[in-house]
Amino acid sequence: MVNSYAGKVLHVDLSKRSIKKQDLDPNFARKYLGGKGFGARLLFDLIPPKLDPFSPRNPVIFCTGPLTGTMAPTNRYCIVTKSPLTGLFSDSYAGGDFSPELKFAGYDIVVIRGRSPKPVYLWIDDDDVDLRSAKGIWGLDTYETQDAILEELGDRSIKVACIGPAGENRVRFALVDSSPHRQAGRCGTGAVMGSKNLKAVAVRGSGKITLADPKAFDEVYWRARDELEKSNDSLTYRKGGTPAFLEFANSQGLFPSRNFYDGVDDKAASALNDSSQRKYLWTREYGCFACPIHCTKIGRIRRGPWAGTETDIV
Repeated sequence: MVNSYAGKVLHVDLSKRSIKKQDLDPNFARKYLGGKGFGARLLFDLIPPKLDPFSPRNPVIFCTGPLTGTMAPTNRYCIVTKSPLTGLFSDSYAGGDFSPELKFAGYDIVVIRGRSPKPVYLWIDDDDVDLRSAKGIWGLDTYETQDAILEELGDRSIKVACIGPAGENRVRFALVDSSPHRQAGRCGTGAVMGSKNLKAVAVRGSGKITLADPKAFDEVYWRARDELEKSNDSLTYRKGGTPAFLEFANSQGLFPSRNFYDGVDDKAASALNDSSQRKYLWTREYGCFACPIHCTKIGRIRRGPWAGTETDIV
C-alpha cells in the first residue's frame, strides 16, 4: 500500500491460539481513515447486541491512524471495545511511543478476541508474532510488568501496553498502561484485557512509513507546526502541561475533589498548579513521539521520606 498506512491487520484468537494477517483493504481505509473509525466499524461487525463486555467474543482492538509514525504530532493509539463500565462503545487513547512502533512493525490494526485458558502476552516482532506465557508476571503492577517483559526479551527499546492487578481482577475502570506512563484510561479497557487473560502486548518494529507525496506533506507539516507553536493554547500547554489548566477548571467547578464529590478545591488547585509544581517538583520536560509541545514534566521529590523519587506528569 503506497501511502502512510502500514498495510496489515493482525487478528489474534486467544481461545484457538491462532494468529492471522490480512491486507488492509484500501477502500476500508479510505472510508474509515483510522483510529476510532477503524475500531467503530470493526466492533459493529464483530459483536451482537447485548453482548456481555467480558464475553470472549468482545474484541480488544488496537488502532492506529494514517499519520501515525510520521512526523505529524498525531501519534496516539486507540483501543476500541465494548465497555464493562458503561455497556457502550468505548474508545480510549494513549500517547507515547507504542502506536508508531506498531506501525513500524507493519500493522495498522490488531484485533484480539477469545480468552486464553492461561495468562499470556502478545509479542509482535515485525512479521514474527507469538503468544507467550505471562504466568510469571501475572499479579505484577504495570511498571513491574513492563520491566519484566523487556528483561525477558532482552531489548529495552521494545514498547509494551499492559495491565496491572486491577485489569486482571476485572475492575470495571481498569486502564491500559504503555510506554510507560501513558494510559488508555477510559471505560475499563484494562478489565476487558484481564477477562481474556491477556497481560500485555509487546511490539518491536524495524519498518518505516512511506508517504504518497513527501513534498506536499512537508509543506503542510511545517505550516501546521508553525501555527501550533505560535498558538496561545499550545504555549500554555508546553509551559505548564495539564496543571496549567487546573485553576481554570477549579473556577468552572470542574476540579475533581473529595473523590469527585465536589468540583471546587481552591487550596488544592493552587498547590497543584503548574507554578507550584515547577517550583517544588519539576526538573525537565520531554514530548511523545514527533510532538513538539513537550508537555510532559519530569518531577523529583526533594524532601521527606520519598526524596529522590522521580516520575513524569502530563
